Amino acid sequence: MKNLYLFIWSFVLLFSVISAQAQKTVQQQKSITSAEFQKAYSEQEETTIKQTAPYFQNPKAAEINWQLTDPAGINFHASVSKATGEILGGFELNNERFSVFGNSSTPLWEHSLTTEWGGFPLSRTPDGAFIAFGGDNELAVFAHDNSTPIWYYTFSGSSEGIAISADASLIYVDIENYNGAAGTTILCFEVGNETPVWSSFSPGKNYGMTASKDLSVLAWASYDGEYSALHILDATNGNEIFTTPNTNQVLPAISHDGKIIVRGDYSGYMYVYEFSDELENYQEKWRYHFSYGTSSNWVVAPAVSGDGKTIAGGSLSFMADSYDGEIAIFNTYSSTPIWTYTGLGDEISNIDLSYDGSIIAAVGYGPMDNSKPDFFLFRRNSPTPYFTHSTSGSMFDVDLSDDGSFCSFGGKLVHARVMGSGGLLYSVNSHPGGATLEGMVNLTDSDNNQDARIDIPELDAYFGLSDESGSYQIPYIPQGSYTVVASKVGYYPQTFENANFVDGEVTQLDFEMENTGNPPSQFLASKGAYEYVQLQWLAPQEKDYIGFHIYRKNVSEEPFPNEPMATIDADALSFNDDTALPNRTYIYAVTANLGEGVQSAYTNTDEGWVSDGFITTDISVYIGLTPTIDGIISDGEWDDAFAIDCSDFGGTYDGDPVPVGSVMGYYKMNADATEMYVAYYNLNDTELEDHDEVAIYIDDNNDGVFPPDGIENEGNYWAAHYASGDVIKYRPLHSPSGSGDIIYLDNPQIAVSIEAGYVVYEFVIPMGQAEDWQIMPSDNNKSGIGIFVLDDPSAFDAWWPNDNTDIFSPEAYGTLHFGATDEVPPAPLNLSASLISDFYVALDWNKAPINDFDHYNVYSQAGKAFEIIGFTQGNQFYYELPTEGFYEFYITTVDQAGNESEASEIVAVEFYVGTSTLEQASIVNTFPNPFKELVTLQFSVEEKTQVGLNIRNMDAQIIYKQDSKSLSAGNHQFQWKPTKGISAGVYFYELSIGETIYRGKIVLQ
Repeated sequence: MKNLYLFIWSFVLLFSVISAQAQKTVQQQKSITSAEFQKAYSEQEETTIKQTAPYFQNPKAAEINWQLTDPAGINFHASVSKATGEILGGFELNNERFSVFGNSSTPLWEHSLTTEWGGFPLSRTPDGAFIAFGGDNELAVFAHDNSTPIWYYTFSGSSEGIAISADASLIYVDIENYNGAAGTTILCFEVGNETPVWSSFSPGKNYGMTASKDLSVLAWASYDGEYSALHILDATNGNEIFTTPNTNQVLPAISHDGKIIVRGDYSGYMYVYEFSDELENYQEKWRYHFSYGTSSNWVVAPAVSGDGKTIAGGSLSFMADSYDGEIAIFNTYSSTPIWTYTGLGDEISNIDLSYDGSIIAAVGYGPMDNSKPDFFLFRRNSPTPYFTHSTSGSMFDVDLSDDGSFCSFGGKLVHARVMGSGGLLYSVNSHPGGATLEGMVNLTDSDNNQDARIDIPELDAYFGLSDESGSYQIPYIPQGSYTVVASKVGYYPQTFENANFVDGEVTQLDFEMENTGNPPSQFLASKGAYEYVQLQWLAPQEKDYIGFHIYRKNVSEEPFPNEPMATIDADALSFNDDTALPNRTYIYAVTANLGEGVQSAYTNTDEGWVSDGFITTDISVYIGLTPTIDGIISDGEWDDAFAIDCSDFGGTYDGDPVPVGSVMGYYKMNADATEMYVAYYNLNDTELEDHDEVAIYIDDNNDGVFPPDGIENEGNYWAAHYASGDVIKYRPLHSPSGSGDIIYLDNPQIAVSIEAGYVVYEFVIPMGQAEDWQIMPSDNNKSGIGIFVLDDPSAFDAWWPNDNTDIFSPEAYGTLHFGATDEVPPAPLNLSASLISDFYVALDWNKAPINDFDHYNVYSQAGKAFEIIGFTQGNQFYYELPTEGFYEFYITTVDQAGNESEASEIVAVEFYVGTSTLEQASIVNTFPNPFKELVTLQFSVEEKTQVGLNIRNMDAQIIYKQDSKSLSAGNHQFQWKPTKGISAGVYFYELSIGETIYRGKIVLQ
């Protein structure tokens, strides 16, 4: 390696006459060619510098290594190289430069700049061997141990972002106004060659560029009005792969391989995108809303681990009279945080993670009085930081080595919100220290040893999960002697007492875990049948139990929670989940509670969801009678209006869900189209306060954008209560952002009251063309609308449409249809009927495509005229057949006005039994059930008789048939091994013994 550095140094001397004292004359030097550079690089003995650099030693515990205090320059860039043990720091505002540091705050070398006011892009190879710099119109590459550039290039324009490939052969740079082109150009250069390999152009102004570590993709941001967007480019050719609105000035985070991208916005949302190999593009995986605080949040610190498995986000939270910040950590597969950390005093400006996400470093502004830390180190499993540091200022940047053991952070010498200069830069040994526990878990009777949990109960959040092979590891354990417990649902826990742990050493513990036996079986969850999710199952066979545990999760990839959502008694074989929210699919399972902390394995899992027919994005504004505006919804007064449930049942904006039906709105208009009448009640708000309000945002022409500055005819209305009186205010809104002066409507027609025991609003919004602030619909009588209802000061009890993330973006608004006619609703489609157990039938159909849905009527007949047997708001209905026989069914749709549709198609089921269902079930034994490959049905016959078997699917189709054959008296069995193409799920057997048919369920896992 020493020869390598000597070679590079000699190479540089050959092609440069620059002295360290005259670096700014570098424009006059001769650049090396690409071929010459590649020849030099290919002669290196290694492409990664050995990790035995003199500036770094693995620490036993986290500590500050050294601190640099700069009296003038503010640090904006801090990055580490574990390979070289060096830190790269960038300083702006005063004494602008970038510096390379080793094991002290005295720089090894520096490169001074004359850029004016602002940072400049820096990048380095993953091994730290080379540094790329872009400042104003300059581009240069340096060896890490030499202040003289290897390659230098000037251009017309200015850059904000730069990236260098792992082998230092390619440079990527974004340049605004490149060669006079108004916009942003992304270019790829071979180091040593001034002719770009490729270029990509966009008219938007540039706000920076970043890249995945493997340089498969580039991301650059434009924060420029109508051109605001996040662009993802293929780094091999510059082609755009993906674009999405980018509404803040923070670059996204990208996993090492470019598969996961995380971005934030100024509405408090963090978005996660995943690359789909099938679609060859990125798809939104999930979004999360930061709702900490009393007003709003900006997501200003998105982060993702190198392996793409851990997501982090940091926010700036706007409090009533101050600022705060929040950190949230996620598994990439789920929008439910692993943990959150709040009360940081101001914004979290940057977060970085180790490659595997096990260590997390974060920096922020900290409070104005510096009473809280502004640097934090966390273990992934715990929201309690294992190391913090408080500075005199605010920290802007942090970088953590891939293994989490080396860190640097830096920022401003005084608080970011205080006028002043000067900077701070730190070197940190970030390793938590401690011992490591590892070993193997063997789950008996299973080829998959995954998800056994290994815990150290005496320590908070020290645990690990086994992989499929059974391997597990728990790092960073404090020295001492502890109990270790291995557990997994369906297995007896194993305990190891007094396990000894020594700093820096590995303790090995292996576990053999025994299966607890049969779980409950034939588990089913309802799918849109009710306003809750109904769960049903059968008790386990030949097993003592004292009750059942109910488990729920949101996504299939995540394990079920450690604690059940409910525990019920042994005599109950069903459960109604009334906490389930609309527009969500849940995954459920049940275990038998065997006592003393032991439980059976899970049943088969099943998806369930609640009815959601009431959800719509269209409001029909019917012509109706003029209401009395007195803040009281009198009987019949709003019956001719369109009723819309605006309840924020998902906690979309403030993170606090409210019940479905708790915030209802009513809309109608007069025949002259001069007034729109609106009423709202909020059952969640039982105290009338200053600034309780209904906010309605109107995109008059329904084109998905607000007009540009100077045009005042689209905006939002506030129907608000104040102690001084109730008012209606109008504020014009502009695209891409901005607003005009607020107008108070003269003599507003509004009344807000608490007379009903909750807040009720009634008001009128003028329509027409006489004033800009009046609603003027499009030619097809439609306008866009977004709504919230505020319980002052911060409870957004209504938020509609519920999937709208930005109230200032009409693109996601719903629709007002003025003068709409209340038509007869359409009939349900695709009705089907399936026998799901003895005497039970499940009816399923498609949700009716109407906006004023109320319920479905369910009709049936058995040898007589059809009659109503029930009604539901869902699109599934369970019915217990009163007797054996032939049954027909149909469904109708009923709207809010009571209009009923024509009948759906008619479906039928036929069901006959010989003796009592309970008696039949006792003579057939199925095992194992659930099963994976082969199920056995054991039975006995009293005398020689004909016996046959049918297996049916959920659609009652026969998928397997054992022809009837003569069997002698005694015990017998049939076996079924599903063929290829038979998927996991619930199936039904029909065992015919003579003239009697015995039916039951079997579950294929």
